[in-house]
Amino acid sequence: MKTLKCILAGILLLAAFSSCKKDNEDQAIMTMTVTVDYETYERPMFFYLKGAGTAVIDWGDGSPFDTITLSTTENIRCQRSYSNLIDREIKIYGNDIQSLDCSQNSFNILTGLDVSKNSALTSLNCANNRLMNLDVSRNTALTYLYCSYNRLTGLDVSRNTALTSLGCANNRLTGLDVSKNTALTYLSCDDNQLTGLDVSKNTALTLLSCDSKLLTGLDVSKNTALEFLSTMDSPLERLDVSKNTALKILWCTRNQLSAAALDALFSTLHSNTFLGKIIHVSGNPGTDACNPSIATEKGWIVETE
Repeated sequence: MKTLKCILAGILLLAAFSSCKKDNEDQAIMTMTVTVDYETYERPMFFYLKGAGTAVIDWGDGSPFDTITLSTTENIRCQRSYSNLIDREIKIYGNDIQSLDCSQNSFNILTGLDVSKNSALTSLNCANNRLMNLDVSRNTALTYLYCSYNRLTGLDVSRNTALTSLGCANNRLTGLDVSKNTALTYLSCDDNQLTGLDVSKNTALTLLSCDSKLLTGLDVSKNTALEFLSTMDSPLERLDVSKNTALKILWCTRNQLSAAALDALFSTLHSNTFLGKIIHVSGNPGTDACNPSIATEKGWIVETE
């Protein structure tokens, strides 16, 4: 009888363990797919977390899970060195992980990232990886998103209405809709395949960097809070900043501005007495023939080289 009871207890314990393990897997709120570089696989894989309580990390190599005590005031570095050349799937568990920074791995590259189950996430930095897709539609608390230097062909931020900073430069985006992101103060979308950009709803923007070889037009008349604007390497033939009375730095190098267009641009610059106002106009067809004094008389420094 005792033997039978022991067997039954063992079966129940095994079932409970299996159920617990399944529940634990179901609760993973972030998953990273890691491609290990064959030359440097012995370098550690690391990322940074911030939040409350603890995070449990399954490093995908069969080793015991790590339990990390989180902080709401500083990033906690999480690190693991792998001893063999196998791609991994890292799972992160935790109910209140507010920030993930997995951008600084030059040796272990992310090819997949799933943050769809982490509704508490407010900050995500996944730059400098090989992500082709990124779904942040359920991360409605996000205020900071930096996903530059990946391979994204699309990015939907329509549900991320709390965003104040968005960096998505150096991807393969053919379009970017930020009309719902009215809280944005920072937007960097350089070096994509954007032919147009509507920022008319983003009236809080203080920094806009939209260098693009395909961008033929840009209207910043609604962006009266802009302090920094960059349109470098864009085929713009005209630019009007007459409404941008907070502007301090303007980069429009290597555009397609003629001498007449540059003079017209200079005439739209404000004459507010800010220190260090500077406009960069080198590399335009009209750089050599334009009249910089139109701008310098308003207190602007004109860089033509």
